Formats: sequence, structure tokens, C-alpha cells
Amino acid sequence: MSKTSHVTPFGLRMTPDLKKWIKARAASEDRSQHYVIIQLLESAKKAEKAGSSHS
Repeated sequence: MSKTSHVTPFGLRMTPDLKKWIKARAASEDRSQHYVIIQLLESAKKAEKAGSSHS
């Protein structure tokens, strides 16, 4: 039996300007738009956690 995880798709609406920025960043990093969005969210999460630990 193989171990696979299933992540439910999440629709995300964004402005055309933001979509264009994500697309360009993904292309410049040779990554997918999904990867770029996940990395940005993880970075924001880490920054928020670091900021709240100093309160």
C-alpha cells in the first residue's frame, strides 16, 4: 500500500496585476506559479510567527 497525501484544491482569485507578478516571478525562478505562491505564504507565516514571539 502506498502512502500518498491528498490536498484538496483551493481556488484563489487575484487581481490581473498580482497574477502577472506571480507568473513573471515563477518564470524567472523556473518554478510553477503554485510553488511561488506556497513559498510566499510560508515566508509570510514564518515572519508572522517570528514577530509574534517578540511580543
